[in-house]
Amino acid sequence: MDIQYSRDRYIVILELSSTAIKILKLQPKIIDKKLNRHEINRYKSFTIGAVIKKYIENNTLNIDLYKKHILPIIIKELNSITRLQPQAIRILATGYYRSVTNTNSLLKVIENSFPKYVKDKGIVLEILTPDEESYLSYLSWEKTYLFKENVLNENNLKLNIDVGGGSTEITLFNKPPFKNTISLEVGVDYYMNDILTIEYLDSTTIWYHLIEAKKNIKHHLNEKIIIPNEKIKFAICTGSTLILDREDEINNQILTFNTALGNTIFSTEKELSERIEWKGRKQININNNERKIFRKLFGLIILNEILKHFNVDYSYNNLANLRIGAYHQTKEYLMQLHGYKI
Repeated sequence: MDIQYSRDRYIVILELSSTAIKILKLQPKIIDKKLNRHEINRYKSFTIGAVIKKYIENNTLNIDLYKKHILPIIIKELNSITRLQPQAIRILATGYYRSVTNTNSLLKVIENSFPKYVKDKGIVLEILTPDEESYLSYLSWEKTYLFKENVLNENNLKLNIDVGGGSTEITLFNKPPFKNTISLEVGVDYYMNDILTIEYLDSTTIWYHLIEAKKNIKHHLNEKIIIPNEKIKFAICTGSTLILDREDEINNQILTFNTALGNTIFSTEKELSERIEWKGRKQININNNERKIFRKLFGLIILNEILKHFNVDYSYNNLANLRIGAYHQTKEYLMQLHGYKI
């Protein structure tokens, strides 16, 4: 396997999630520039929709349908990526890839599809455990947050929350490594898909489904999570839909109190209701902007219910993601492998 660390050559992280293929391509020399070391906009990735749930029945993925509809997208992207001559390609599978009964068969299908020249370029395919997935989201925050306080060295209880499309990972920890991460079957797309089955929407229907979503989230939390006796210092919250009304999009510098989160949820609910209420709409007429608002709203509701469940006073809203964490982890591994100082 040809792996040599270089500041000029790309490190590629390709995430296979329940709903999409997400790709991050970075050159260390760009990321390492001290002037913009913590700017989130340096880590731009792109996403290709690839929902696998519709190919799952009785918790088993239909491999033939996957090979027909999803695998060609992966192969196409790998062919494009190899033109960059990256020093490492890391493919991370999460969500339904982890939970289906035939995960091992699926992995073999994906690995066997790799072109030979891809196999020789340091490619790694992994099914992330809940602990690994949660830790990488945390690591992305650690690597991009400007610490004005020495919060990392505080040996008190913290909460890491990663709100995804198909599931949400929750970890209580003092310091890494992460253990006993709980993966809840609570995700933005679960509630979003429920909304999309409704023929007509109005504000009353929206409010009803939001209330039902909150009840469902509380049920999962009460069923799976025991509240610790020790007070939680703060939470780190990751998720592409966790966008607040006021944010610094350049630096990962958002400290959120529960009142601010509640205000954002209220204003988002109000905006969505006003958009829908002026005319009873058929589902087909809901535009992309409104769908984004729905996704934002469900993500914030999931987060808010978790924070209330654990009685957490404030949280750091992480604008980074597990792909960024995986990039830094991979880079440090390559540097150590070749004797570089970290």
